[in-house]
Amino acid sequence: MANKNGNWGEGLDYLFKEIWPNLDQIRADNENYEHDKDNIEHCFGIMYSALSKGAVESVKAADWEPSDKLIVLNKITETAKLFKEAETINDEVIAINVAEQLLRAMY
Repeated sequence: MANKNGNWGEGLDYLFKEIWPNLDQIRADNENYEHDKDNIEHCFGIMYSALSKGAVESVKAADWEPSDKLIVLNKITETAKLFKEAETINDEVIAINVAEQLLRAMY
């Protein structure tokens, strides 16, 4: 998810730019007790990939204190479990929202 220069933050901006309307729609639908299964599944795969591949690599390469890296990697692992254990559309929405907030907090 990093850009050509290896800058993860810019890659993350690009990722969200690509699916920003989709994420906004998921939140709006959720507030109205509605779900667009196709949109959720589209975002589910992208967010899981950003989390499990790009974020892990980025944290490992970051110039952070080892204890800080461990904290963030543990949060990524816990969030990834939400994706792996998602059985319903509601579970997928929760996983997407948690991953989005974690990625935003990291970058």
